[in-house]
Amino acid sequence: MTTDIFLSDFDPDSNHHLVVEACNGAVWAYLLSGEDQKILAHGLVCSQVEPVDEMEEPTDKTMPPPLVKRFANDHSVIPDLTEEQISIEWAGQKANVFIDGILYLAMDIDTRRAQSKSLSLPGRYGFPLED
Repeated sequence: MTTDIFLSDFDPDSNHHLVVEACNGAVWAYLLSGEDQKILAHGLVCSQVEPVDEMEEPTDKTMPPPLVKRFANDHSVIPDLTEEQISIEWAGQKANVFIDGILYLAMDIDTRRAQSKSLSLPGRYGFPLED
């Protein structure tokens, strides 16, 4: 089962917003500029559903893609995730997303690079989180 998730936080020091949103069973983070709300970067936080075997051609290209198994790892799927488990913290030029106090996504504002605990390989979802 997937739950609706939508969180947003603004950092006045960097003048950026971070939005965390669940869509089609995937939880994504979007870095937005403070001026025009343009999406500058995005990264997969986790999946609420089991990853798919292969990516099918999406019928709606405005929707984020589901996670593919070859990019997944043991931390990828959190089926009963709720908004209350998620927190956003700003640290200098980084926007971080935590789940139950564990860092799941680090978004570098300068490089616009997202690193995720849920990824085993770099690709369209972002990069694996480096320890």
